[in-house]
Amino acid sequence: ALGDELHLRPSPRAASVEIVAPDGTRRPLEAADALSGGPLEQAGLYSVSERAADGSLIYNGRVAANAGSPLESDLELRAAPDIATVTPAPASDPAAQGRELWTWFALLALIVVAGEWAYVHR
Repeated sequence: ALGDELHLRPSPRAASVEIVAPDGTRRPLEAADALSGGPLEQAGLYSVSERAADGSLIYNGRVAANAGSPLESDLELRAAPDIATVTPAPASDPAAQGRELWTWFALLALIVVAGEWAYVHR
């Protein structure tokens, strides 16, 4: 989330780490076992690159900083809702639901097919 510290654990082969902010500002860091890339001050995607001593790229990834509310950005698991205490709604009266329409549509389709057959064989 916006304002949080970016904590990194680079590869043991990495000699340098570079963080590029969404506006293109580059922040080079010396590689260590654990790094703090400072607070994420801008909303958007931060690019994180690790390079070996010879300059070859080891890792290139992105980290998103969300500018929304902390509740929206919180990705912790939530407890499952307790649905065992919820009582189900009573079933409605089947007589009040009306009649099913599929029988009428089937009868109409049968009449249309019989009419076509009679028209073709006249």
